[in-house]
Amino acid sequence: MSGFDPTQFGILMGQLTTEYRSTYAWLALIPHIVFLVLFYLILRHGNRYRKAFALYYAINFVWLLVFVGGWFSIRVYQQSGFIALAMYIGTPILLWVILWQWIQELRFPRLNLDLTTVSAWRWGVAIPFMIWGFWYPPYEWGGRLIFDPQEFLFGAYGLMGCPTTLVPLTLMFLKYPAGNRSLFYTLTVYAVIIGLAMTALAYVPDIPFFLMGLISLTLILLSKRSKNEQRELSKANTLTAS
Repeated sequence: MSGFDPTQFGILMGQLTTEYRSTYAWLALIPHIVFLVLFYLILRHGNRYRKAFALYYAINFVWLLVFVGGWFSIRVYQQSGFIALAMYIGTPILLWVILWQWIQELRFPRLNLDLTTVSAWRWGVAIPFMIWGFWYPPYEWGGRLIFDPQEFLFGAYGLMGCPTTLVPLTLMFLKYPAGNRSLFYTLTVYAVIIGLAMTALAYVPDIPFFLMGLISLTLILLSKRSKNEQRELSKANTLTAS
C-alpha cells in the first residue's frame, strides 16, 4: 500500500466487522444472557457477585483479544498492509491492558457493585449508554443504523470491543470514585482513544461510546480536582491551627 486512505480503512473495518459478526452471531446470545443474569444478581445482592462479574468480563476480553485484537490485525495487514496495521495496533494493545486489569480484579477484588446508593443523576446518564452498548445497532458504513430488536440478544455486545467495554464502563461510572479505579481508568482510555478513532472514521454506533468515554474522563478530572482542593484546604486548616 503506497499511502493511507482513512476512507478505505473505514470501509475495510466495516467489511471485517460484518464478516466477523456474521460468522459468530450465533454465539452472541451467550454473553447477552449471562450479563442479564449477572445484572439482576448485582441489583439484588451487590458485591456478592463481583467475582463472577469480573470472571465473566475476563473471559469476554480473552475472546476479544484473540479475535478483535489478533484476527482483525492479521486481516488488516493482509488486505491493507503495514500502515493500516500500525493504525489499528492500538486496539489489541489496549485490549490486552484491559484483560490484565480484569485478571488483577479477580486476584485482588476492588470493584464496588453495591448499586443501592447510586444518585439519580448517575442512573440518568448511565442507563441510555448501557442500553446502547447492550443493543449496539448494526451500521451500514456510510449508510444507516439498522434498529433490529433481535440485536438485543444477537448483537455486537460480547463480540466487539466497543460495546463490550461500554457496558461495564457505565456500571463503574455509577460508583466512581469508589471501586477499582485502575480498571475504570483503563476502560475510559479505551473509550476515548478508540471511540475518537472510530468517530473520526464516521462509524456512527461508536459515537455514544466516545461520548461516554468523555463523560467518564470528565468525572475523573473533576474528582481529582475536588480531592486536590480538599487536600489544600486540609493543609490550610492545619497551618491555621498551628
